[in-house]
Amino acid sequence: MRRLKGWWKVANTEQAVTFWLIGTAGIVILSVLAYSTVFGKDTGEDFDFIKTEGDVLSDTVAPWFATVFWLAGFFKLLSTMLGNFDYVSRITADAVKINATPDSSRWTESRIYAATVWALIVFGIAILLVFTDQPLVLLVIGSALGAMVMFIYSILLIVLNRKALPEMIRISGYRLVILGVAVLWFGYFSIRVILAYGAQLF
Repeated sequence: MRRLKGWWKVANTEQAVTFWLIGTAGIVILSVLAYSTVFGKDTGEDFDFIKTEGDVLSDTVAPWFATVFWLAGFFKLLSTMLGNFDYVSRITADAVKINATPDSSRWTESRIYAATVWALIVFGIAILLVFTDQPLVLLVIGSALGAMVMFIYSILLIVLNRKALPEMIRISGYRLVILGVAVLWFGYFSIRVILAYGAQLF
């Protein structure tokens, strides 16, 4: 329990700093930047507003600033994608190794991880080749699917805490209420977005 409480304190601090503080600051800064550069202007369709925003920054600040802005956006999306690939592959490898191939010397956790990563890459390339003319729709649907994962994930966390974990380490009180709100929040909006944009893929 002493070690668990120590880890829990570190985890809470990390989430408060990286997710709430830095994440909120980043969203506010980018929102203010977009409002001050492209709000009310004709920015075209889909991702054209990003080019327009960069052009405005080039005219008002300096050409190099627009280049830095575009590169920062590129590396942000790249790091997010790599992080998602790693996260999904680690969880998949762990679950498959424990539940499906616990005694296999051929299918080690590392090999399952590598196979999952390459499967995600091939699947992603296939989707982009089929839907090359609808990048914004893909982004919206990808976000909706992410919300659906969080919807299921929140339900599983509640079940895990109420049924599987020892009582002394179960989540309770306001944390359990927040998980319940997360279930309703992610479930409602993921369904709405999928209903609104799913038909556009066909």
